[in-house]
Amino acid sequence: MLEQQIVGIGVSGLFTFAWTTNALVDVVASQRQLLNRLEEECVQEMHMRIALRE
Repeated sequence: MLEQQIVGIGVSGLFTFAWTTNALVDVVASQRQLLNRLEEECVQEMHMRIALRE
């Protein structure tokens, strides 16, 4: 009985670890996409400002 509870806790812990790791990977991927988008928009803004000066 105790062994089954320990195994159940272990499996639950592994599931939780896998879920939180997956969530962390998703957050990092979203952050990278956002940073890339912001960088592209910054470059576009610089080009627009340069074009206005000409």
